[in-house]
Amino acid sequence: VLYKRPEEKTPTIWKVVLTGGPCAGKTTALGALQAQFSRHGIKVFMVPEAATQIVQGGVSFAGITPEQSLAYQKSLIQLQLMQERVFVDLAMATPGPCLVICDRGTMDGKAYCSEENWQTILRDLGLTDWGIRDNQYDAVFHMVTAADGAPEHYTTGNN
Repeated sequence: VLYKRPEEKTPTIWKVVLTGGPCAGKTTALGALQAQFSRHGIKVFMVPEAATQIVQGGVSFAGITPEQSLAYQKSLIQLQLMQERVFVDLAMATPGPCLVICDRGTMDGKAYCSEENWQTILRDLGLTDWGIRDNQYDAVFHMVTAADGAPEHYTTGNN
């Protein structure tokens, strides 16, 4: 467990991430997990997907230059990390057991840029692959897309 309130002997804050391709059921799982854990007296905080927030805020990834792509991915990771810190801080201030569930995680950005750009982002932000992968979450749940093996059933209209 990565987070423990100083006054507690037993950790009561867990941070997990749901990741995976489009149409993998992440959003459905988030709601189900929140309902299930809440029934058991665990306060659930849900960190929204940073990329969705950026797109809903007016940013378009279509037709961008490589320089813009690097800047966008770096900003996206910064937003993801900031949101995760905020929600963990809120969990720390909340009495009782808490679960912080992230809709996608920091490593997801690696799938959307070149290895060279990824290494530049990590260097600029003082991060490492290992640190993000092994020290950011108590658990990572990788969900497989329903489109895996059935691409004809996936469109951007149903995601």
